[in-house]
Amino acid sequence: MNRLASIFAFAFVVVLALSAPARAQTATGGTIGTTTTTFADGDFFIAVQHPEGSNLGTYDLARFFGQANCKCQEPVYLYVALTSQGFAKRGLVPTGTLRVLVGVNCNQQLYFPGCKDLYDTQITTFMANGRATIPTDARVLSSGQSTIDTSDAGIITSGTTPFNLTDCSASDSLPQGFDQTIWVTVDNGTDGTIDYSTTSTVHVDLTPPPEPSNVVVSPGNEALTLKWDTLDVSINTDLQGYQILCRRGANLQVFNDGTFTPYYNTCKSAVPAGVTGPDALDPLFACSPLLTTSTSSYRVKILQNGIPYGATVVAIDTNGNASTPDLQFAIPQKTLSFYDVYREGSPANGGGAAAGGFCAVGGRPSRRSWIAGGAGLGVALALAAARRRRRK
Repeated sequence: MNRLASIFAFAFVVVLALSAPARAQTATGGTIGTTTTTFADGDFFIAVQHPEGSNLGTYDLARFFGQANCKCQEPVYLYVALTSQGFAKRGLVPTGTLRVLVGVNCNQQLYFPGCKDLYDTQITTFMANGRATIPTDARVLSSGQSTIDTSDAGIITSGTTPFNLTDCSASDSLPQGFDQTIWVTVDNGTDGTIDYSTTSTVHVDLTPPPEPSNVVVSPGNEALTLKWDTLDVSINTDLQGYQILCRRGANLQVFNDGTFTPYYNTCKSAVPAGVTGPDALDPLFACSPLLTTSTSSYRVKILQNGIPYGATVVAIDTNGNASTPDLQFAIPQKTLSFYDVYREGSPANGGGAAAGGFCAVGGRPSRRSWIAGGAGLGVALALAAARRRRRK
């Protein structure tokens, strides 16, 4: 009886073993046949690098994707990498295509016309490396795609209908920028269907703040004083502050390099031919630190009297875009007192510069000298009276 029970127990174990799935195949990271492993949020890390190998923080991103870098087509890199969660799926992915694109609605279909394809590789190739550094430039990430010509490598930046931001120019409909979307898409099996996508955004601002109004430049002793009306921060919500630019004489730099840090970006390729100095937003002509959004005046000191200076104030937003400079000219001069005016007047006008004598100015005499002087005066008067009596 015991032997018969043992036979039945052995047979039951065999049946269970044969019916159990081959779990060791996936646990060791082997192939899984036609089974699809789905990527999930958190599998990919996306960053912007400038220069290559250095991820930009939030503040640097805001300053980088402004009008100046866009016009100069400044190099930049997209860095896409697997996270530790994504690395866990390295041996489980099927064949297919991984793409990195920029634009809008890039996950609707593989070749959506509003997207720019920056990187295209096999999933297995990307998973083997675990990362990719993709070269591009600020113009690609800051431009709108023309409905006629796409040779500038621009992309749609908003909505489903392309609008044109020719050569990164500003648009009235986007007064303070837009969010540009970076996409990572996965097409399992390369069948034209996007099975997974994840995104990251960068903020692009191509519009400078308006110029401060009612700017007045007044001369002082070895100084210039600038006053202006501040901008409304409830309207210009991205305003960072103000900075003074100035030049000496024809177009000479006023302060040594590095005296003041420029808080705006400039692009030489965007400056018209022949325009230099403050008119070209040259950072070497900065004549003040960054001034707060509530500051309405500033005194530029340590200037030379008798020399003409041009000065202006520019408004700067958080993306480093500066308003158009408008120089005003003034000549610092010595501040004169009434005595200075008298001494520097001409002889013809009765000024103190005329040749002539002088008078001695002394202090109050002592009591002894006062008494002696009084006695002497008395003797002189007595002698004069005696002479007068004799004449009679």
